[in-house]
Amino acid sequence: AVSAAAPRALPAASTTLSQHVTDELGILDASKAQQAVDTMSSKHGVGLWVLTVSDSSRKASAIAEQAFKDTKLGRDDMLLVINIPADGSASKSYKLQAHSNSSKFSESDYRRIDSALKKQLSAGSYDDAVAAIPENISGSSGSGSSHNSGGSGSSALPVLLGGGAVAAGGAAAWTVYKRRKNKENDDMLFGKRKKQAASGGA
Repeated sequence: AVSAAAPRALPAASTTLSQHVTDELGILDASKAQQAVDTMSSKHGVGLWVLTVSDSSRKASAIAEQAFKDTKLGRDDMLLVINIPADGSASKSYKLQAHSNSSKFSESDYRRIDSALKKQLSAGSYDDAVAAIPENISGSSGSGSSHNSGGSGSSALPVLLGGGAVAAGGAAAWTVYKRRKNKENDDMLFGKRKKQAASGGA
């Protein structure tokens, strides 16, 4: 995996994606990322999109929501956004976003993928994080109603899945937020334990 070097300052990322892998940070191996995209398409019938950015003004969740809409992604698409601000003043964050009415993946798929993302992103293994998405999807049909996001809007709106953040200057301690039905940020997992473990080492 490519090492997690501090990204350089970049202009605001476009939220209209023209290709499945948009690695503005240069943290991914292009061939490995494309392999994950191809596997998701051929094996699971899912369009995987990956965007890495450096944006200190927004968290990955806001970028993912806008990119999903602007790119006109559908119910069989999945978008991973990794945001690593260059100024060090904001938290790293990621968001995996997909349509609430997809029949291509299930609740258990989401949980497995989110767990794998937390593990790999905490270690700075960005290539492995992307690869973990097709590796942890079973292809079983999901229930749209179980993934409805909170707030107003039609059922066509995408649901925000797993997401996380790490405090600036911390040693890869990602705090995870999940949205379930009408609750936002109802779980804050992983970060505290990871910080305690990291305090004695890296």
